[in-house]
Amino acid sequence: MFRCYDVQAIYCTDTIQFIPSTISQYPMQVFDRVVRLSQIRQNTNFSKVNIITLVPEDFDLKTSNGNNALNNIFNKLKIILSYVYISDYADLDESSLIIKMNGYRSIEKTINLNTYEYKTNHVELYKIYIWIYSGGNSCDKMQLAKNIISLHCKYSDILDIDGRTFSSIKANYELYLKSSVDKYLQTKKEYTTFLLDIIEKINNEVSTYFTSIKKNMVAILTYIIGIVVSNAFSNKKFNNIFTKDITTITSFIILGSFVFSVINIIETYSKYLRYIGRISKIKESYGDILDEYELNEILNKTLDLEKTKTDFKNGIKALSITWFIMILGMLAILDYLSNYKVLLIFNLFK
Repeated sequence: MFRCYDVQAIYCTDTIQFIPSTISQYPMQVFDRVVRLSQIRQNTNFSKVNIITLVPEDFDLKTSNGNNALNNIFNKLKIILSYVYISDYADLDESSLIIKMNGYRSIEKTINLNTYEYKTNHVELYKIYIWIYSGGNSCDKMQLAKNIISLHCKYSDILDIDGRTFSSIKANYELYLKSSVDKYLQTKKEYTTFLLDIIEKINNEVSTYFTSIKKNMVAILTYIIGIVVSNAFSNKKFNNIFTKDITTITSFIILGSFVFSVINIIETYSKYLRYIGRISKIKESYGDILDEYELNEILNKTLDLEKTKTDFKNGIKALSITWFIMILGMLAILDYLSNYKVLLIFNLFK
């Protein structure tokens, strides 16, 4: 803030004030200079960036009731710095400014600072600068602005751009955002669909395991009923059906069913682990597009993966225990119906 004792003129920007001594302070809008300079360094290569730490806002007059010449100086500095900070490369010396901008077309321009004259339409460059660095992804906005500027300046000077250029930039950015949102939603949908497919396969493994047990049980019962019926018709009696040989064979079949069930459990659980591994790989592959929070939210809240895991383990455990109890029950019944009152496995050694 500079106090003027000889004149009563007021010149105020957001960061610089020339005010009469009779005024304590003029209202200022504070912005984060450190953040703005950091954004600028990310988007442009200015040879004097470590020397000149001024930004266009420093010279954007909010209030002025004084000399037009000073107003003109402020406006020139505002436009020159705006030009620098929306370009890919800028080099500044005492008398000239060299600008390079790479959009759909490359633009290279040298401005003589001694002869440069500010015109009202030049403020469009400042508007573009403010738009780029105020909210949103400045890198994306910067590239889009350079693309549109390069197209609009195909047959004219960049300093001749008007309001139509800025309007075109904003319109194209809205289309870009819509396209980005559509792409984001499509990606999110694809991620969810892939996971749903895997979770459905995990759930189906429990049904497949149950079907396998059911077929196993039907096969054993069919075998036992066949023995009973065939022996009953051939011997005309129901006693002494389970001879030592039949008992031994039946014992092997039941024990084979037990071994088959163990192998089936191992195979089913191996598939489950592969599915969980695929989920981790899919999550990792979408990590560059969706953030960690969204990935986990879809996985654990929307699809409830943990519940799927718990249901799978509980389902396999319950079916396995039930089947093993049934196998033991069949062995006990067979032992009871046979003429050998010892555990069946010992029949082999009689």
